[in-house]
Amino acid sequence: YASVCGLAPSLSGSARRDCPETGYYWLGDGDDCLLAVGGDLAAKHIPAHAHAHPAQVLAWVDGCPVLTDTGVFEYEAGCARWCARSVQSHNTIQVDDVEPVRLGGSFYWFGNVTTDVYWDDNDLLMTYNVGGIGQPSYSHRRRVEHDADGWIITDDLTGLDGTAIVRFHIHPALTTSTEDEIARIVDATTDEHALT
Repeated sequence: YASVCGLAPSLSGSARRDCPETGYYWLGDGDDCLLAVGGDLAAKHIPAHAHAHPAQVLAWVDGCPVLTDTGVFEYEAGCARWCARSVQSHNTIQVDDVEPVRLGGSFYWFGNVTTDVYWDDNDLLMTYNVGGIGQPSYSHRRRVEHDADGWIITDDLTGLDGTAIVRFHIHPALTTSTEDEIARIVDATTDEHALT
């Protein structure tokens, strides 16, 4: 949105605030950073803004977005709105084709996911449990680590009775390539690896 409006947001310095009470956690410094979602799916007073994104991560490399979230671009009830709020549209894990909470129409959720978080500047551990009528029961533990060599994201699932799908949505200006079972995110304009 900022790019469309001609704005150039900065990810470093005073523009970036560490506010764990919001449920959002920054890792990394300067233009190589990662934002993780470790809070509730929505503020309790505005459930219509909920997204099924427990333990989601967003990443920037050299100040450019790499792992992204499209946000909700449709407010009329229907498939486009449902998909944009769904777990499948976020950088996290989905089990089978089930949401971590039940959708209650176009503007509500039934239930919530509470995430336990351990966090310091270079290490984040998020754990949450899912279960309920018509839902698989499992625990998802996502660890995000950062060092001079980059990011390591590790997912562990316990109690799983289904198939897990991990999704990472990359910025539209980037492409992916696979080589020797290693996925690489490539800047389409320069052919340089943005993330491996």
